[in-house]
Amino acid sequence: MSAAAFEDLLEQRDRASAAGDLSETLTLDTQLEDAGAAADVRETCHDCQSWSDHAHHPHTGSRITLDEYAAHCAARPAIYGPAVITDWRRR
Repeated sequence: MSAAAFEDLLEQRDRASAAGDLSETLTLDTQLEDAGAAADVRETCHDCQSWSDHAHHPHTGSRITLDEYAAHCAARPAIYGPAVITDWRRR
């Protein structure tokens, strides 16, 4: 995919997200990921097909708040490093 096509896809996704169209945003996020975008570019959660306003517990997969995930990671700096959460987009 060309850089221009990738940027166009990203703009389409941003418009769908701004409009609150979850279904279209999920589709476009998946297309972006298939085109090579990093998973942290997603605005939706692939696992539970919802907005990405949460995290999933690394061991159980259960849905947890971002604060719970940050606390989990902060308690394990040798595993997760000092700054795991750097750019969460909150809705």
